[in-house]
Formats: sequence, structure tokens, C-alpha cells
Amino acid sequence: MKKPAMKNFSKQSIIPSGSNNLAVEKALRGEIFFAKIPIYPVFFAKGLFILARILGIDPGLHRTGWGIVDYDGFHLKYVAHGVIISDSADKIEVRLGYIYKMLSNVIEENTPTEVGIEQVFVNNNPMSSLKLGMARGVAICVASVMDLAVTEYTPNKIKKSVVGSGHATKDQVSIMVQKLLNCGSVKLDAADALAIAICHAHHATHYPVIT
Repeated sequence: MKKPAMKNFSKQSIIPSGSNNLAVEKALRGEIFFAKIPIYPVFFAKGLFILARILGIDPGLHRTGWGIVDYDGFHLKYVAHGVIISDSADKIEVRLGYIYKMLSNVIEENTPTEVGIEQVFVNNNPMSSLKLGMARGVAICVASVMDLAVTEYTPNKIKKSVVGSGHATKDQVSIMVQKLLNCGSVKLDAADALAIAICHAHHATHYPVIT
């Protein structure tokens, strides 16, 4: 699809009221091209007509997986993925700060428009649950500071969206993510994050119908 020329749009016509999303700033510099439709902004990136660029986050104090997909209302396209690994020898504040910094970099470099994250449930180890909750809080905080909406999904819902079974194993999720996105080999934590992004694309209800 041909990209619209930036000269055809004014700043007022391409930026939703009150928005300060980083993707919008890139649009103004000509790196991404936005077109206004009712309710929700649409942008063109690398020839793809996109409704949303979704960042999925699988939080963890030691390993935080992240994955990004583009969604055009019908199709998913793989963008990027990775795993943020903090040093277990560092103090808790250093580890959390590192997660914050690295997730901020991911958002700045890839300009997602929204975020999906896994819900956390208390397990048999209260300390593990507390540490996981801290990492999850940092991830949500980063998204909030970057003015991105966050939606939470249960592990069962994520697995069912990708594999078809809420009790699928991590390996089964990873295999299905690779098949759905044709993204090659993906580490388990990043595969979980991509699965969250896929789940968000399937279940988000705010996308408009384009005619």
C-alpha cells in the first residue's frame, strides 16, 4: 500500500486529542505515517496498514520477556522480541531499575501503541510472588509513563488464545507462536510475551471497523 505524503496531513488531523504517544512523535518526523479515522489512529509501517502495534510483556524479576506484533484487524505480523535478564547478585532496587530502563528502551525503539501483560497469581512461595509482583509493577509503570494503555490477561486465557487449551505447556505455546508469526526460534520467556500480544489482538474490543 502506498504511503500517504505527510504534506497531506496537518498536525491537528493526525494526532488524537491529548495524545503524546512516541509513535505520534515519530510520525511528525516522517518515520511513521499516520492517517486519521474515527476513534483510533491508524499508521503505515513498512507497507503494512496497521490498527495497533502491541507489546506483550511476561514479567519476572530475573527474566522479563517482551514481544511485539503488528495487527491490521485481520492479520498479525511479527516485529521483535527479547528477554531482559537482571543480575541476581544485584540489590532489588538495581534489578528493578534495570528492568525499567530496558523496557523503556524497547518502547522508544519500537513505538507500540498498547500493552498486554500477564496477570499474577499468588503461589506457594510468598517471596517469589512478591518479587514477581514488583517486576510486574515496574512494567505497568513504564507503560503508564509512556502513555500506553495496559490490559491484563490470565495465563489460561493467553494459552487458550494461542494453543486452544488453557492448560497448554510452555513448549506448546512456544511452538504455536512460532507457527502463527513465522518468526523462527524464540526463547520461552519471549514466546510467552508474544503469546500475550497475540491474545490481546484477539480479545481487544476497541478497534473500529474500517470500510
